[in-house]
Amino acid sequence: MANPTSSVAHDVVRRLIKHLDNGSSTDQAPATMTVPASVYTDPAQWERDRQVLRRTPTVVALSSELREPGSFKTADLGGRSIIVVRGADGVARVLINRCSHRGTQLVQGRGRKRRFTCPFHGWSFEPTGQLGNITSDENFCDLDRDGYGLTALPTREELGLIWAVGSPDVPLDEVDLLTGMEEDVRQLDLGRWHFQYAEPLPAAVNWRMLLEGVFETYHLPYLHAKTAAKIFYSNVMTFDAFGRHFRMAWPRRTIDEVRGVPEVEWIDPVRHVNLLYYVFPNTVLLYNAGMWQALPGATPGESTMLFNFFTIGDDPAMTEAQRQRFQFAIDVTREEDNPAAEASYRNFAVQPDGPVVFGRNELCLHHLHRKLDEVTPRTPVRKA
Repeated sequence: MANPTSSVAHDVVRRLIKHLDNGSSTDQAPATMTVPASVYTDPAQWERDRQVLRRTPTVVALSSELREPGSFKTADLGGRSIIVVRGADGVARVLINRCSHRGTQLVQGRGRKRRFTCPFHGWSFEPTGQLGNITSDENFCDLDRDGYGLTALPTREELGLIWAVGSPDVPLDEVDLLTGMEEDVRQLDLGRWHFQYAEPLPAAVNWRMLLEGVFETYHLPYLHAKTAAKIFYSNVMTFDAFGRHFRMAWPRRTIDEVRGVPEVEWIDPVRHVNLLYYVFPNTVLLYNAGMWQALPGATPGESTMLFNFFTIGDDPAMTEAQRQRFQFAIDVTREEDNPAAEASYRNFAVQPDGPVVFGRNELCLHHLHRKLDEVTPRTPVRKA
């Protein structure tokens, strides 16, 4: 929303004000929805979810993270370590982070390199994945070097997003990635997003529960009475689906500054809302905060929310106010959201056949589970 007159910002602010003026109404689903608690605890379901993350187009980076040739970052794609790298030809590629000699991970974190050198035996690889140098190569004289490059994964770059599929055999070229969300992404102006830092936050919960905690504001006055509830109105939101993805917006209390003010006089209305995009299957784009990703762990009851924080604008420097806002998100998640979710998961593990109910006001959770259900078979969703 670099343009303060963007149509998306005006639309959601207009609708949120209408909800508030109607007595804090909200966008709603037509009915409640239930899922079995085993969705979170069943090892077979967890493995199917991991396969979704490996065989479904997934955002692995923003283009702005790889501005220069040789820029790279490592990421997790369905439990598989990958390298996202910008080549000398300007093309973004995704490579499995596994040396073709003895399987060691080549690199961690992010940075800029001309080539990737294995820390175990010194084999090196070009950013294209091609095998470069073999140390003591006289001992490998019969090796077909062309067959020992890094495995490249299907990759596409579109509107500032870099997508990949974690399985080499899944085609990506003809896939409609954004399914109608293109104009929204254009208005996000992702080229002006500047990466600041990443912070992983593990929790003893299923990965779906990490997303659920972000996708509803019903809980704000109870779980976050002394923190987020002082900043945001609760249980008031807009919802717009784009295929498997969706847009969610909820109001900051500063929205009162423009209630009753003619729309033509609004200045930068997006500052009065939290504007969130869910990009299926596990990515959250939160305007003025960054890209967050829910990552399954080693068991159904382990996961990590990876917070990638970005600032927006012409100046890439992070201000102290922005740093404090990012830390606030970490602190609230660690101290309030995660303990509540972990307590729920412990109960689910004891009674996995019990129902979990989503209200009409939690329609983002309806969408999340329905769309995951479309691509992975599991116990059918039951309506209340």
